[in-house]
Amino acid sequence: MANQVTQSIIVNRGTPEVYQLWADIENFPRFMQHIKSIRKTGEHTSHWVVEGPLGFLIAWEVEVTA
Repeated sequence: MANQVTQSIIVNRGTPEVYQLWADIENFPRFMQHIKSIRKTGEHTSHWVVEGPLGFLIAWEVEVTA
């Protein structure tokens, strides 16, 4: 049988404030360790930089279509 790990944190903020932080993709590097930067480049586009295997940086452009 596999081991199961459960962890909890308490976020001392209201739901609207937390959602606003989470919904803005430029905040992702604040709580996702492997994401180094996300910069909005247009209304539906952004540039992402992520740390990949062996510490290599991987970058790409994103366009949200739906």
